[in-house]
Amino acid sequence: MWDRASDYARGIAQKESAAKAGAETLFPTVLLSTAGKTAVAMGYDLADAYQQVPNLPAQRRRFLFMVGQECFVWLVGMFGIATMSAIFGQLCDVSCVWLEHRFASVRARHFADDHMILHDAEHGPPSEATIYEEVERFGWKVHPTKRFTWTRRFTLLGFVWDLDAGTVALTEEKRDKYLRKLTAFLQPTQVTYREVSSVLGTLVHTCAVFVERRAQLNALYALRARFVRACAWHSLALPTAARVEVKAWMSFLQQPSLARTFHIPSASFAHIVYSDASNLGCAVVLDGRAQFWPLPDVIDGEGIDIGVMEAWGLSLALQASVAYGAKECVVRFAVDNFGVVYAVRKGRSRSRWTNRCLAAIAEMATEHAITMSVSYIASADNP
Repeated sequence: MWDRASDYARGIAQKESAAKAGAETLFPTVLLSTAGKTAVAMGYDLADAYQQVPNLPAQRRRFLFMVGQECFVWLVGMFGIATMSAIFGQLCDVSCVWLEHRFASVRARHFADDHMILHDAEHGPPSEATIYEEVERFGWKVHPTKRFTWTRRFTLLGFVWDLDAGTVALTEEKRDKYLRKLTAFLQPTQVTYREVSSVLGTLVHTCAVFVERRAQLNALYALRARFVRACAWHSLALPTAARVEVKAWMSFLQQPSLARTFHIPSASFAHIVYSDASNLGCAVVLDGRAQFWPLPDVIDGEGIDIGVMEAWGLSLALQASVAYGAKECVVRFAVDNFGVVYAVRKGRSRSRWTNRCLAAIAEMATEHAITMSVSYIASADNP
């Protein structure tokens, strides 16, 4: 008896955190970023998804799945690590572990009911029929049209993934669909919780690839938080801030090219960049050199606190690394403020000033192809 299923979910969380410094990314981004030049992928969508049968309370800590003669124990801690809830999601996790158990050359992942299998070895991949035979063990039917065979270019989750070019792009079909959805959202004078949540879901999904856009959701999140969810009929007027935010998203989606690279840079910047802040200003230390920017009395401004100052310090640290030649590489930043570390990983903040700073940081990092690895350092150790 072994806990491979929980290892699978926990491993995904750890790998994504390491690869993208905690950024919220789609599973193919991390998996494909390390794929070799001969790697190929296949994928499928389950036809009978979302049968959300919940676990009983007594089953939620330790739940057993048996496939063939192998047992998988689902271990969940007090907060839990899972890629999807309920028995359906857990069984999807187990099916991925099972495929990796049966075929040593493949890595399997799923996002809800969409599955991708990556074969990365010198010998040829298993046949599709062999893969689907194993999938059928779980009693599922694969969607007859939503599937693709072994290839280096495919469409999955509304994006086109190209292993040769190392790029991921939003499909034209999804672009048009999202623009129609946002246009319709702006028409009525009142909106409901369900409508706001649907738009947020679409935009959050888009942010999984276009991570620099994550700071452009605060007005919609604030609007959703105002609803009385117990009242299904409750509707609210669409505030100006949310309307402006949606229009900005429409402008973004109308750009000619909506593509990003999913390759994580192989090169690393030679130096760790340290930043710090106080009520007096911000400072950066790079390669043994320190620079201080005095900002007297700024912290007394409306909405400005030490967290905002620390975010500004990180922004200055990024600018310093770019001025020092950082480009197309991983740059390590050390910050002695947990709030800023987690805000960067999340991509947004409730603070208006911090959120603006995060947006600028993300845009600069994207412009210079920099992957930011931001970690916490104790104040006593921060130079």
